[in-house]
Order: sequence, then C-alpha cells, then structure tokens
Amino acid sequence: MIGSWRWNFTLGLIGGLITFLLSVFDNILTTTLLNSLYCFLITFALVYAFRWILGTIAGLRQFATANEQEISPEPGAEAGKGTNIDLRTPDDGDSLNELLKRQPDVEQNEETAFSPINPPRLVSAKKLGPEKMAEAVRRMSDGEGW
Repeated sequence: MIGSWRWNFTLGLIGGLITFLLSVFDNILTTTLLNSLYCFLITFALVYAFRWILGTIAGLRQFATANEQEISPEPGAEAGKGTNIDLRTPDDGDSLNELLKRQPDVEQNEETAFSPINPPRLVSAKKLGPEKMAEAVRRMSDGEGW
C-alpha cells in the first residue's frame, strides 16, 4: 500500500470539517456532528481503498521496489516465483538484421509474377454522341440499366 494511515486520517478530517462547516448553520448540533462523523468515516474508507488499489492492483509499490533492487531468483526457490514481471524485452537486433539481409529463395515464375491491373478507360460525357446519351437515359428510366 502506498503512504500511511495519516493520509486517511488527514483527508477524512478535512472532509469531516468541510461537512461540519457547511451544515452547522442549517442543522442542529447533533445532526451536524453525526453527518461530519459519517463523512469522516466514508472518506477514510475511500482513501484507504484508493491507496490499496494504487499499491496492490496498479503495482506501484512492487514496481518501485523492483527498480531499487534487482531480484535474482535461486534455481530451487519457489517462494518468489510469479511475483515479479520482467518488463524488458530481449535484444533481437542481430537476428532482425539477418532476416532483413537474407533474400527470399522463392523463384518467381510467370504465374506468380506481378502484373498491374489495367482497368478499361472511362469515357466522359463530352466524347459520347447525343444518340448514345439519349439511349443511356432511356435505359435508366426503364430500369434496365440498374
């Protein structure tokens, strides 16, 4: 867990005092004190939960201790197994360079050779004659073109 119980107490006390100051003029003293106590307890519990989440689930404390000291597990030690995560990736620079230098051994024959697609040229409306345009409009209005 990150921090100490003093954070819980301090933030709970601040929440309780704010609640006390905001409700002292609208409520009787016992109601104000009871609401302030509830606010203190709820804030204390929420700060405790937040500290636990940061310390345990997010692993900030484990990450900080792992950076401070390198843990070298012994071959037969099972106690610390699975508690730390190695975030370093192995250096694969040499093997990657070898892969890039190596040429593929695949022989390209005519079947697998690259050939670009040659789509038919589109004809603009300026190059079409008036008869062809009229025929296209008739087909579209009859529903044959769709």
